[in-house]
Amino acid sequence: MVQMVDHIRIQIMERVNNKRVMAEKWTTLLCPKPQKLLDHNMSASFFLLVKQTGVEVYEVFNWRIVTIRPSLWSCTCREWNVTRIPCKHACAVFRFMQQSIDNYIDIT
Repeated sequence: MVQMVDHIRIQIMERVNNKRVMAEKWTTLLCPKPQKLLDHNMSASFFLLVKQTGVEVYEVFNWRIVTIRPSLWSCTCREWNVTRIPCKHACAVFRFMQQSIDNYIDIT
């Protein structure tokens, strides 16, 4: 029984170490899967039209109108609210505002 527990402990230690080594190779703020989603949203944002409709309120036009409030980290498409990764609408607003997207990524 003790040998089995020790074997499992060693396997867990090896796995944690392998994950640490992989994480040290990351060059971005996010890990690979969220970074891929963010990159996709950034490239999709280039085709969207942005209009400022108030103080810290923006509307993004595509096939529907979406309202963005960057200070509240909020978009009416709800993707940003759920994933905590800026949606394509939010990315379009950040380009319009000429602000870094890194300020609006929840890394906690």
